[in-house]
Amino acid sequence: AARSLLCQDSMLAVQYLRTVHCFSTVKDCAEIMARLKLENLSMFGMSNTGKTRFSRLLTRFGFEHIEIDAKIEKELGPLVKKRDGPKDGLEDMARWMGFPWEPQYAENSEFYLSLERMFTLQVLDRIKQRRTGIVLDLTGSAIYTGEDVLQKLRELTTLVLFETPDWAIEEQKRLFLERPKPIYWGKAYNPVEGEDHEVALRRCYPGLVAWRNAQYHRVAHVVVPRAVYRAPGFTEVELLQFIAAALKSQAAGVKA
Repeated sequence: AARSLLCQDSMLAVQYLRTVHCFSTVKDCAEIMARLKLENLSMFGMSNTGKTRFSRLLTRFGFEHIEIDAKIEKELGPLVKKRDGPKDGLEDMARWMGFPWEPQYAENSEFYLSLERMFTLQVLDRIKQRRTGIVLDLTGSAIYTGEDVLQKLRELTTLVLFETPDWAIEEQKRLFLERPKPIYWGKAYNPVEGEDHEVALRRCYPGLVAWRNAQYHRVAHVVVPRAVYRAPGFTEVELLQFIAAALKSQAAGVKA
């Protein structure tokens, strides 16, 4: 019933959660983190979910925002051909990586994934040396980096999934087609004989998201419903409180 409510009315969903979890107007995120023993967060999920925006907002309260895509973009540097006009690093990287049917895609996508794995492990090494207050902004392809990386992410951070439910996949597909971002497809792109490449891409995209969703849910500590994080007025403070309330509820369930 609660899930149905979240999907039907985002504002009502947040009002419901504020009531259930006793959200307050506390603005001191450091106090929230200390009181609820949250130290390091990893934000992940599909592109265009707002995980980077929320990660950046947390820097206002002293958190260090580390964006894996930004590190990859910097490392690729001159390999990525820049467009004329306003700079958009993700679009530049998307052109460099290409689509699954283009000749450069196989090599470039694997190189991209190797950089993602390397930079994620570097950040986790820092965290292991007792660093706290880090918000690790993962890419949508984090679930391809290997079980060893995912296990370390679970051990050293709280993995927070910005969910893309089935009913939102068409919107996600539209956003991707309008402004392509670098995507690691894995085995999800499967054109049939004689099928146009772009037609196949549109057909296969929902399957990509469905497979990723299953993997995201498998490793996530906390799932933030789309109707919640997209609700008008939902703040970074409420996000932290939502995360903390979910973890507290899980702990209570284990103890029971």
